[in-house]
Amino acid sequence: MVAGGNMHYKNLGRSGLKVSQLSYGAWVSFGNQLDVKEAKALLQCCRDHGVNFFDNAEVYANGRAEEIMGQAIRELGWRRSDLVVSTKIFWGGPGPNDKGLSRKHIVEGTRASLRRLDMEYVDVLYCHRPDAATPIEETVRAINHVIDRGWAFYWGTSEWSAQQITEAWAVANRLDLVGPIVEQPEYNLLSRHKVELEYLPLYSTYGLGLTTWSPLASGVLTGKYSRGNIPPDSRFALENYKNLASRSLVDDVLRKVNGLKPIADELGVPLSQLAIAWCASNPNVSAVITGATKESQIIENMKALDVIPLLTPDVLEKIEAVVQSKPKRPESYREMDLTMAKARPREFRRLELTDKGTEGHGGFVKHELQRECKGFIRVMSVEIHLPPNGISIHVHLNKAKAPSSPPFVILVILPVGFLPIGVVAVGGIIFRLVKQAVHPECPYRWPSHHHLTAPR
Repeated sequence: MVAGGNMHYKNLGRSGLKVSQLSYGAWVSFGNQLDVKEAKALLQCCRDHGVNFFDNAEVYANGRAEEIMGQAIRELGWRRSDLVVSTKIFWGGPGPNDKGLSRKHIVEGTRASLRRLDMEYVDVLYCHRPDAATPIEETVRAINHVIDRGWAFYWGTSEWSAQQITEAWAVANRLDLVGPIVEQPEYNLLSRHKVELEYLPLYSTYGLGLTTWSPLASGVLTGKYSRGNIPPDSRFALENYKNLASRSLVDDVLRKVNGLKPIADELGVPLSQLAIAWCASNPNVSAVITGATKESQIIENMKALDVIPLLTPDVLEKIEAVVQSKPKRPESYREMDLTMAKARPREFRRLELTDKGTEGHGGFVKHELQRECKGFIRVMSVEIHLPPNGISIHVHLNKAKAPSSPPFVILVILPVGFLPIGVVAVGGIIFRLVKQAVHPECPYRWPSHHHLTAPR
């Protein structure tokens, strides 16, 4: 009997697959701290709270985590169709072909994971990291082979860059194959760049979903750690995580954690629930992967769903004032002045870079020239859009006080990589190509001065 409570189920990206808003991952716990009996108790507690999504990887505890999860699910007698199980392929063993995203390792690694899980398929197969040594086409073809064989239904990536995900989709579209529907990045109050900035164009372009990990920043956002005070039963007490502890428990991080505690206290909730709720409240996040070694931790984590409605704009503003971690668009634009001769006083041109549009989708350069001639104000403007996947240049020609007519529009798509000066040059070329044909009696000239904002 599953008592879902307040659990919500969201589509995994643009797919039809429904996953619980909070899920459970086997990293660190299964095989390192928990045996099958303990795992069964934790998994049952998750199901009692409506969790249907369970995450694993071939590298977790060197495969033992998959074995424990598979045995626990089998002994619990759950219907496989009620579950969404994922695993990740990349680090499979010491051999030269036991790691990476070659066709050989993807096929052999997937089959090995299924044997350990004692399952016929996984719902989602992730590429655990990008593989610079393997052509992306080989990886995409291999994953699709796995899907065609019924060993996985969907595939995704973990800790890939937006560019790498875009390349995978380009290959998939070109070959009429299945592209990655989900990315699994780290996301928490202290780590936000990819989710909130880098991936922004991918959510609408490819319908990318997110299953985020480490909502508590490896336990730091529980507030239980302080410099020199590491509980013996905590993750940072494990030998393999002492280096992570030394990197995480720095003064700046601890200061932010201490600053968040009063906000959680004001809401009447533990800091851990506030941190998880904050992650889950992001509409682009399909599921937040939680971890726990005790049933009490799972119960507390699930209560984070009740905290989401408490995250008002005022509360979010207070949180940001403490962590100051919201990613900002890089200062990749600098101002520079260009001077050109032989312009007339009544001619002027404006060239400006604005931030119009959705954050993360680039800006555009608006380039406008106005000229008074024979009682008319003639206007020629160029909008040079800078989206992630290319550059589009729109040229508009019109004149005031003239008979009503639609503006003349030229649309040119240029490949990514044009330098800003090149973009401006293209805009200038278009001006010169059309100026005589459209207004031969009043040719446009380059102005004496204009203001340019261009990328560094």
